[in-house]
Amino acid sequence: MGAASRELDEELGVRVSSVGETLFKKVDPGSRFLIEFVEVSVVGDPILIEHSDFRWLVPEQVVEFPLAPTDAEFATNLWTEKTDGG
Repeated sequence: MGAASRELDEELGVRVSSVGETLFKKVDPGSRFLIEFVEVSVVGDPILIEHSDFRWLVPEQVVEFPLAPTDAEFATNLWTEKTDGG
């Protein structure tokens, strides 16, 4: 829970109360890093500390945003699972 908790606190001012399963993972193109998208539950309302914009979106809206390659693939995966009934 360490990295997820620290990042969400530093960037959005929320406290992680639990960490669930890994939803998607992939080695980031052009780097040696494994990017993991992990389900988390948080306490608190997000505030903008490290970012200039924040929005709650449903999967079909997320895929319309310009995202980093691995983020875009995760968003597409979420949308595909939702439309396939997964």
